[in-house]
Amino acid sequence: TLIRAMWKNAHTQFKAAMIIFDQTKHDPAFLLSSAILASFSCELLLKSLLLHAGYSKKGHDLQELFETLPLNIKDIILKGVGNQISLAVFYEQLSQNKMIFENARYSHEKTCLEFNANFLCAFATTLDAIATSLLEIPPSAL
Repeated sequence: TLIRAMWKNAHTQFKAAMIIFDQTKHDPAFLLSSAILASFSCELLLKSLLLHAGYSKKGHDLQELFETLPLNIKDIILKGVGNQISLAVFYEQLSQNKMIFENARYSHEKTCLEFNANFLCAFATTLDAIATSLLEIPPSAL
């Protein structure tokens, strides 16, 4: 199905982001790449959750995608991130990092690009776990 295909793409991007993010301990130059992949993973995971709930949304804005989710799915996500950071910090970081996938791909055209790879990777980790559970992805697909 389209939802599973989208999840598979998102999960692959998530795994790549985490591998690259792990390399930032040795070379911070990898931060931007991990942030781009994590952001793309978040976008696809949010869109797969939206499709699962019967909604469809286009665009790259993570905050807009998150806000479009039904309340029950948002609550599950907020509980997941609430274990790591305060909800106020979550919403602040989501707002600040909402367009990273679109903006960071053209970072060479920007004079200043601010992003938080730690937040994006943590958000992707939470979304990946929740989407895998809600979409009932079998362990063999992981």
